Amino acid sequence: MDLLPSETTSQIAKKHGFRSLKLVNVDLDQVLDQPVGADYGRIDNGLFYYVRRNSKPRMHAALALAVKAGSVLEEEEERGVAHIVEHLAFSATTKYTNHDIVKFLEGIRAEFGACQNAVTSADETVYELFVPVDKPELLSQAFLSWLNSVLRYQMTSFLCLFWNADRLRIGLEKFYRKWYHLQNMAVIAVGDFSDTQSVVELIKMHFGHKYPEPDPLLIPIFEIPTHEEPHFSCFVESEAAGVSAP
Repeated sequence: MDLLPSETTSQIAKKHGFRSLKLVNVDLDQVLDQPVGADYGRIDNGLFYYVRRNSKPRMHAALALAVKAGSVLEEEEERGVAHIVEHLAFSATTKYTNHDIVKFLEGIRAEFGACQNAVTSADETVYELFVPVDKPELLSQAFLSWLNSVLRYQMTSFLCLFWNADRLRIGLEKFYRKWYHLQNMAVIAVGDFSDTQSVVELIKMHFGHKYPEPDPLLIPIFEIPTHEEPHFSCFVESEAAGVSAP
């Protein structure tokens, strides 16, 4: 990452009231360093995993199943589909119908909303769980809940939710089958584990038997248009004593 000469931005900075403003050149082909202290790798079927120990809070773990599929991959007729697929993963599965999966997770003391959630952005969908790990089987049950929701979506959700529909879900199943495969997924586990290797083995045990997509589509690269002047939004909170930014 190289800084451009400050002379090229001095007038822009003065125009917008900044003391200093510098543009940077970013090499988008540069490979980022792997996270320090994490046990990471890739299973033979294409699934990535990242595991790290963190003793606070005690006997709890934060889990995330990240899917490299967001709204930017939607076709024109699929607008909103990525977000709908995210919600349906918690609605009905091949093992849990209706909202039984929510009840199941609450049964292991993972309160819905506070301890389990999901978010869809432009380029990813992330399913999150915050679970106790004071009993070894709880972590296994958390991984199984993902296997029976996100990875075993199939037709159960559709048949359960659209059983009386005259027009079936347009684009939902197509979008799911196109992008929700293991090569586009990563399991992240950070928590109060006795060791990371046992968690890695648990991930391999639960996810390793899943077959990879034989001919997965490559995720396209969407170029971001360049511009001469920096684009930014300035919001002032009158009651704030101060602000900070990374």
